[in-house]
Amino acid sequence: MQGRWQFRDEPWDWRYWQGRYREGSRDYAGFLATEDRIRADAAGSDARFADLEWEWIRNDVLSHPVLTLRMIAVRTLALNLVWANNRPEFSLSAARRNPKSVGFHLVLNLVYNAVLVLAVLYLLRDRRAVAWTWPFWGPGSPCTCSTS
Repeated sequence: MQGRWQFRDEPWDWRYWQGRYREGSRDYAGFLATEDRIRADAAGSDARFADLEWEWIRNDVLSHPVLTLRMIAVRTLALNLVWANNRPEFSLSAARRNPKSVGFHLVLNLVYNAVLVLAVLYLLRDRRAVAWTWPFWGPGSPCTCSTS
């Protein structure tokens, strides 16, 4: 359920998803209101809360396909940016206050995302490589493949 509200109305609000950090967030308020409404519906019927929640999620995905795709794109971007100390600061005022920190994060993200882009380009260029590189895709994946 939380994933249906993160980046919904506020795609650039990447604060930690917990009440004290989300003060004033429309997305967090919508999440809480929907959870409360589903809890009330579950309490007034024989339906389980989890079943009603999944029904709401399915209906929301089907009712808002473009919004769902946008949320997926923003989430993918948010998850593939590296922030030291989990403090994303990408405003102009943050850059003026601490240009070294912003520069560090820009270089860090450039290197990190360049590796991802180059890996995808490699796999697109040499599609046969997918078969023998897949064990390396997960962290700590053991490789039992032979390169001969």
